Amino acid sequence: MKKVKKIVKKIPQTTTINKTVHQKSDKKTIITSNQVNKTPMKKGNGKQKVAIWKDTTYSNNQNTKIVKPLEKKIRKEILASSKKAKNEQDLRQRQEKERERQITHLKVIPKKTVITTTKAKQKKMVKKKPNLSLIAKLFKKKAKKEIVKPVKKEAKKPVITSTIILTPVKKQQLNPTSLPSNTIKPQTLKEEFNQPTPSSITNEIPVVTPPIKMEKRTKELKQKKKEKKIFTGKFVTIIILICIFSTILTICTSKILQRKKDEKSIHNQVVEIQKVVNVEEVTDNDNTTIIEPVEEIPKFNPYWDYINMNLINVDFNSLKETNDQVKGWIQVNGTNINYPFVQASDNKYYLTHSFNKSYNLAGWVFLDYRNDLSQLNKNTIIYAHGRIDKTMFGSLKNILTNGFLNDPNNFVVKLSTEYENTLWQVFSVYRIPLTSDYLKTTFVNDKQFLDFTKMLTDRSAHDFGTTVNETDQILTLSTCYNDDGERVVLHAKLIKKEIRTY
Repeated sequence: MKKVKKIVKKIPQTTTINKTVHQKSDKKTIITSNQVNKTPMKKGNGKQKVAIWKDTTYSNNQNTKIVKPLEKKIRKEILASSKKAKNEQDLRQRQEKERERQITHLKVIPKKTVITTTKAKQKKMVKKKPNLSLIAKLFKKKAKKEIVKPVKKEAKKPVITSTIILTPVKKQQLNPTSLPSNTIKPQTLKEEFNQPTPSSITNEIPVVTPPIKMEKRTKELKQKKKEKKIFTGKFVTIIILICIFSTILTICTSKILQRKKDEKSIHNQVVEIQKVVNVEEVTDNDNTTIIEPVEEIPKFNPYWDYINMNLINVDFNSLKETNDQVKGWIQVNGTNINYPFVQASDNKYYLTHSFNKSYNLAGWVFLDYRNDLSQLNKNTIIYAHGRIDKTMFGSLKNILTNGFLNDPNNFVVKLSTEYENTLWQVFSVYRIPLTSDYLKTTFVNDKQFLDFTKMLTDRSAHDFGTTVNETDQILTLSTCYNDDGERVVLHAKLIKKEIRTY
């Protein structure tokens, strides 16, 4: 076989072509070509420099001359082909990145796919499951070009290198059509570079046509999310309202039931007390004392009628068998107040305990823990709840609105204790926000006491025509008017007493 000879001017000594990518009109293939090792050999004389290659795939007996224009054309075609392949590869990478970005945006579950090459290192590429509508919209026009036929993975085969040996010859104008049949034509060289190698491995990139358009699908998803949020918000609101109403209903129901229970207990205790206790009226005797007024009182003043009223007397022995803290009995004309009163070590206990010391929110009538009935203070204070059923001081809190003030016979309070029986004339009645300025029991001097009584008189909602001087002793009845802390208060001064000797 004859050696093939070709003339090439100024061809680089070593040329390596790696990872050349070509694309055909009907399929997409990633090709990794074999490395072509070329060993240049310099020959020639003078100004002309040529390189000689040996091609073992062709007969050594054939020689071919390639002229300069033909050589440039081949070279340009090869470079153009490489450049085109590179551009196509860049375009394909950009398209893959765009597709991955769109898939990531739509939160598609990724699916991993490994692409192997002829290199020693293997690159792992992540292939995410495409969104049907978005992928179709982006790649519908290029679907035919982008579809890649799957190629079965084959084992690596040894790299086949080809060497072309060219020897310098004289320049000669040749016609490509006149070349011998064994001569390597430019088209043959180009096709050789375009041939795929067995080691090239590609993976199928499916392009699926979506059933609906992307915009319609997106709107439907947004609408569903919006409806779901609205439904969830309404459901949560309804649950919260139901819980609130249930809680309020439960609290109100429990309070109503507790109130009825307490009222029933108080009523039963009052009935029992009335059975064992007899409240009797007593006339004046040698032990009766009328508190002489310092100022002159007009004859038409009801004071002259009050001092002629009988006092009340109560035997406390039977009451002490039930409660040893009994201190006296109180009776107020024009009201339902007609109860024994007690005294504890503080002013809180009988707010939640009844006469028999059982727990009861209705409480009981009790004396201020600072007072001493054996020797009356300047201000004796008695408290009780203003109950709705008019028990305890429930009838006292309405004295400003129920006509109590229209009858002068109501302006009297009677007390009976273990030490004495007393009569008190009302001089002030009012309603006031929560305060403690009227709850003083002792005073530094007479002037302070007079200032105190003047403050109480000025507050009164009714003019009783009664004055208080520094020698007087006063009685204060205090009860709650509402849950906001307002109080109804009544003040009276001592006008008559009887010391008990029995």
